[in-house]
Amino acid sequence: MHTLPLLVVIGTLIYLYRYYNPLNHANPHLYKFHKRVRVCLGVLVVCTAMALAYRVPVDFVGFVRGVQANQVQQALKRQEARQASEIKHIRQMIDVLGGPDNYLAHQKAAQSR
Repeated sequence: MHTLPLLVVIGTLIYLYRYYNPLNHANPHLYKFHKRVRVCLGVLVVCTAMALAYRVPVDFVGFVRGVQANQVQQALKRQEARQASEIKHIRQMIDVLGGPDNYLAHQKAAQSR
């Protein structure tokens, strides 16, 4: 996945090293070629920067929205589990105390304390 960009970077570094090497002699044909290559590399860098400037915020916003949606789902699951647990506890208390009237009396006594 990262092999091609790495090869491009290495190739560019080799190209720049050979271009700026002091042992290179002046050759007008090579100078024109190198100038065209530098212009193409500059255009490529600008296009890549523009594409990334557009795509990165869009991808980041999508990532943040996905995380938020996941957090909302987890909160809903926790709330449902909490409500189910409370209902189960109330039913157990009603069974232990012998009926809903005794449970309500127990709740009133607990609140008055």
